[in-house]
Amino acid sequence: EMIFPSTRPGSLLPTATCQLTNTSFLLDSGAALSVLPVSLDDVPDNNLFSTDGTTIPTYGSRKVNVKLCGWTHSHTFLVSGVQRPILRANFFHAHGYNLNFIDRKELVH
Repeated sequence: EMIFPSTRPGSLLPTATCQLTNTSFLLDSGAALSVLPVSLDDVPDNNLFSTDGTTIPTYGSRKVNVKLCGWTHSHTFLVSGVQRPILRANFFHAHGYNLNFIDRKELVH
């Protein structure tokens, strides 16, 4: 099955929407870890550093279910100071997805 990632108006960033929660995830195949935004109950525990050296606080991890292309996957996400949830290379590899952003902008399972 395929899901064609949507994009926000004026943005070329591909996204996919979880069919369980209607959460829109940014798709980023170039980064190592999938990330969820921090919630009010999360406590800082460590830091990451962006490519420009900016410190990004982390708040542990959280296991959640994500449903894409009709398949539900339980996945452990890093919780961090990001603005929106991001599915990264570790999710795609762990759950057998192939990404094709160039030809047809599709996510294939």
